[in-house]
Amino acid sequence: MAGDAGIEFFLATTDPQGLPTNGITRTSTSKTSFYDLNFSDEMKFTSKGGQDAWDPSKYLNIWVCDLSIGGIDNLLGYAFPPTNAQFWNSQSFVPTDRQGVVLHYKIVGLDNPLTTSSTSTKEKTAVHEVGHYLGLRHTWGDGNSTNGCNLDDGILDTPNTRVRHSGCNKGLNTCGAGSAGDLPDQAENYMDYSSSTCTNMFTQQQVNLMRHNLSNLRTSVPDKVVIPKPKEIVINALYPNPSNGQFTLEINGVNVDEVYKIEVLDVLGQMVFSYKSKLSSINKVDLIGLSDGIYYFQLKNASGKKFFKEKIMLVKN
Repeated sequence: MAGDAGIEFFLATTDPQGLPTNGITRTSTSKTSFYDLNFSDEMKFTSKGGQDAWDPSKYLNIWVCDLSIGGIDNLLGYAFPPTNAQFWNSQSFVPTDRQGVVLHYKIVGLDNPLTTSSTSTKEKTAVHEVGHYLGLRHTWGDGNSTNGCNLDDGILDTPNTRVRHSGCNKGLNTCGAGSAGDLPDQAENYMDYSSSTCTNMFTQQQVNLMRHNLSNLRTSVPDKVVIPKPKEIVINALYPNPSNGQFTLEINGVNVDEVYKIEVLDVLGQMVFSYKSKLSSINKVDLIGLSDGIYYFQLKNASGKKFFKEKIMLVKN
């Protein structure tokens, strides 16, 4: 039943103003927590101590903030579906500037030292919430022990489940056990609350629905351009290294008609310099304006494919 969504994600390289970015903003705030039972979404607005969304028709916005209540890690994340998505009631739809994913800061990062037993599902929380962002509901249909088997997520190949799961019990069958054709609860599904050691799949029909919503309800978010295979080129040398800021870049097989992008990042991965230019076999690169230190020099082709990266050192003494 498992399906391959064929959807890949990458950090934005251009911000809404067209400037280079690493896709991450950091916002100082006086709020100690953004938890709110009414989902007022204050983390999504600069005027309320958060950060305004980048154009939600072009970006998937992910807000990372404190969602604890009274110091307790109660809510790990949440997301809203696309407007008019199937199998959701109208009360689930919010304005587009509130659509995106919100994550509790303790569940972001595989080596996050703040992770506790109550946040141990961290590796899959973002996957689960992006599922909501693309229109998937919980596999148990958000029912309870009384009415759960009569509620459904609208997906035929996710068996009805009475309640949400925790842990990783793959032997449960809480609805229709013994009925012809009935299948066990799908504890492996990302849209359950099972532990991260258990969840590992979306079903074929979940995949179909996500792709449908991405193409029809979030039409400008995906980049559907088919990127041609870049011409094979070889970097002969980048010298001298260390340098006072003036480098020579020698290339074999460069396409003299193609525009390439040169980027320089600091040791934290922040872009400190970039420009686009046509290249020849021998090129002068002037980084004299940068401070002394260690940087990463990288080269991308016209489609944005990075094919060269090297550590460089600037020493002007």
